[in-house]
Amino acid sequence: TDQVVWEWHALDHIPITDTNRPLTLGLVDYLHVNSMELDGAGNMLISARTADALYMIDKTTGSVSWKLGGTNGAPSDFTFRNDPENGFLFQHDARILPDGTIGLFDNGGNGIREWSRGVRYSLDFGTMEATMVQELRTTDDNYGFAMGNVDWLPNGNALVGWGTGAGATEYDAAGNVVLDVDYPAFSSYRTRRYEWVGTPSTPPDAIVWPGATNGATDIFMSWNGSTETAQWRVEGGTPGNMTVLATVPRDGFETQVSLNTTECDFAITPLDSAGNPLAPPVEKSWAFPWSCPTP
Repeated sequence: TDQVVWEWHALDHIPITDTNRPLTLGLVDYLHVNSMELDGAGNMLISARTADALYMIDKTTGSVSWKLGGTNGAPSDFTFRNDPENGFLFQHDARILPDGTIGLFDNGGNGIREWSRGVRYSLDFGTMEATMVQELRTTDDNYGFAMGNVDWLPNGNALVGWGTGAGATEYDAAGNVVLDVDYPAFSSYRTRRYEWVGTPSTPPDAIVWPGATNGATDIFMSWNGSTETAQWRVEGGTPGNMTVLATVPRDGFETQVSLNTTECDFAITPLDSAGNPLAPPVEKSWAFPWSCPTP
């Protein structure tokens, strides 16, 4: 209907002195809100990068229910526990996780700490304490002064996108690195991990090489971009009259199989993990300069 259902103005509820920006600048970006998250009660958690703080906003009144973090004489409502950094700086992507903890990407910076991390806090509203329960950082202390996020995955892993630090690192629940990706040519505002199926527009490829390994026939098979190929079926014989010679598991980008066979015409088919064909067979004969003998 294009009707506004909720509107909120920060200056009505958060003092401009909460900012870590100099107030004498021509333009004062005093909060720089970079993420918003609804809690289970319909209230709004906002991440204010230039206040080094998170604010929980009561959507009914617009007032601040509580504040986590904060510098420049505008203290946090929570005391930080188990966190040697005593809070976060210039953060991004604050999220309320299923267990009730608060996760975020702590950029660091402001001349105080030039390295970044993913971090997660448990909030105790009785004692007003924020206890760090997880910290994710690299051994070389990657520093993304801007952008960045943490993708908290359903299996308990966490994927940290390092923003201008370039790259991404996935950690398991124990904090062990299970994936590390480097893309130094560009930055990423947020990095996510999704289930993805790659089905190439080009057909599978193969080459048959007779006599390369102890007189056997070597067959090399690949399908660039296919994420579902789990095994390969190799048939030999004459066109229209093929017999299965081998079914082998996929072995990286290119799979090789050596066969002791007198056949020189083959059909090679990519299969999924259940053995179902993913594409029509690729028909191949001995590679040049050999040719199949005349029957």
